[in-house]
Amino acid sequence: MILKLAIKNIFSRKSSFVIIFFIAFSISVLVLTNSIFDSTEHGIQETYTSSFTGDLVIRPKFETPISLLGDETPVTGTFTDNPILTPYEEICDLLNEFSEIKYFNPQISGFVALDFKGRKFPAIIFGTETEKYLKIMHAIKIEKGFPYESGKKGIMLSTQIANKIGAGIGSDIQFIVAEGLSARIRTAPITAIYSYPIENSIFDELVIISPDVARELLDINAMYSGNTIVLEQEMEDLLQTFDMENLFEDATDVDGIKKDDFSFKEIESVKENDEDFSTTWNFIVCRLHDSNDTKKLIKLLNKKFKNNGWNVEAVNWRNAAGSNALYLFFLRLILNVGIFIVLIAGFIVINNTLVINILDRTREIGTMRAIGTSKAFVCFECMAETMIISIIAGIIGCVLGMIFSGIISACHIPLTNSFLRQLFGGNFIITAMTFSNLIKSFIVSLVIGMIAWLYPVHTALKTNPVTAMQGVK
Repeated sequence: MILKLAIKNIFSRKSSFVIIFFIAFSISVLVLTNSIFDSTEHGIQETYTSSFTGDLVIRPKFETPISLLGDETPVTGTFTDNPILTPYEEICDLLNEFSEIKYFNPQISGFVALDFKGRKFPAIIFGTETEKYLKIMHAIKIEKGFPYESGKKGIMLSTQIANKIGAGIGSDIQFIVAEGLSARIRTAPITAIYSYPIENSIFDELVIISPDVARELLDINAMYSGNTIVLEQEMEDLLQTFDMENLFEDATDVDGIKKDDFSFKEIESVKENDEDFSTTWNFIVCRLHDSNDTKKLIKLLNKKFKNNGWNVEAVNWRNAAGSNALYLFFLRLILNVGIFIVLIAGFIVINNTLVINILDRTREIGTMRAIGTSKAFVCFECMAETMIISIIAGIIGCVLGMIFSGIISACHIPLTNSFLRQLFGGNFIITAMTFSNLIKSFIVSLVIGMIAWLYPVHTALKTNPVTAMQGVK
C-alpha cells in the first residue's frame, strides 16, 4: 500500500523528475571523479613500483625516516649517507621463507657528482647487480647496449641523462664525492642506456652502477660472508704446507719489522655472479607475486624483525620513494578536497530541493492526518518516496558515470604537463572504473535520500492538521 502510493505520487509530479535528474547528474560526477582519482593512485603506484621502489623495501631504522634516496625530511631537505642494513644474511634467509616474494635484490644508494668532459651534474647512484634488479623494475627498457656484468665496472644511464651530457655506449663517466678538502673520484664506462615509461624529475637523476664502484665512492667497507669465501687453489696448497701448531716455535723477539720484508696478496673469491656474496648494502628491494599482499606482508615482516631484535623495517613503495611520491600524494589530496567541496555544494542544493518537495505537500499531509492517517504511515510514505527517487537517481547516475568515464578513456586526452603525467602515471587521462567506486557512489545517493526526508516530515507532522489544510506552513 505504502510503496504503491509512493510510486504513484512520484510519477504524478514533474518536480520528481527534476530531482532525479539533479541527483543522477551529481552521482555521475562523483563516479567520474572517483574513477579518475583511482586511476591516478594506480598510475603513480605502478610507475614507482615497476621503475624505482618495487612493491616493498627493507631498510634500516634510522634517527629520521630515510628513503631510497637518503634523508629527505622537510627539516633538512638534503640527502645524507644511508646506514648499512644488518644483519643482511639473516634477513635474506628470512625473505626466502616467504612464498609471496617473487624477487628481492639489494642495493646501495648515495648522492654524488657526475662529471663528463668537464660538465658536472648532481646524480643519485644505485649500486646493484642488474640481473634481478631489471626483473623487479620491469618497466625499465634497455634502449642501447647491455647491462654490465656481475663483478665488472659499468654504469647504466637513462636516456634523459645521456642526452643531457651527450654521452653514449662506451663513454667513461667520472663520479666525484667531496669529503672536506679531499674528494673520491672513480670512473666507469657506460654499458647500457635505458628509458623509464614516465617522465619524472627524480628518475632523471638516477644512475645504476656496479656495487663495487658505489662502495668505493661512498667509502663503504665491503664485508663478505665467511661461509661463501672460496680460496684460489694456489693459496689452499700454500696453507696446507704450514704446520700451524709449530709455526712460531723458533721465533725470537725483534726490535722492529720492516714493511718491505713482507708481501701481501689479496685473497680473491672465485664465487661469481652472486649479488649476495657481499653483505654490505643499504636496502633490499622486493617484488611480490601479487602486489595486493604488500600491506599484509609488511606487517608480518616487521613483526618478525621486532621479534628477532633487528633494527630494520619493511615499508611500502610510497615511503621508499620519499618526498617526491609524498608531494604527488598531497597534490592529489588537495585536488580531492577541491572536488569534494564542489560536490558537497551540489548535494546541499539537492537536499534543499528534496526538503522543499516535501514541505510543499504540507496541505496534503495535513489532510491525511485530518482523516485519521497515523504519523507512522505519513513518515513511511514520505520516506518511501524519497528513497525510491534516490535509488532511481543513484542507478542512473552510476550508469552515466560509467559512460562518461568510458568516453574520456576512449578519447585518449593527452597530458602535456610533466606534473600531470606524474600524477596520472601516464601520458593520457585514463579512468579506472571499479565496483567499489560504483557502490560507494550509490550509497551516497541513498544517504542523501535518508537525510532529506527527516527534517521536512518532522516539521509537517508538527503542524496542526487544520492549519496545514489551510496551506499555512
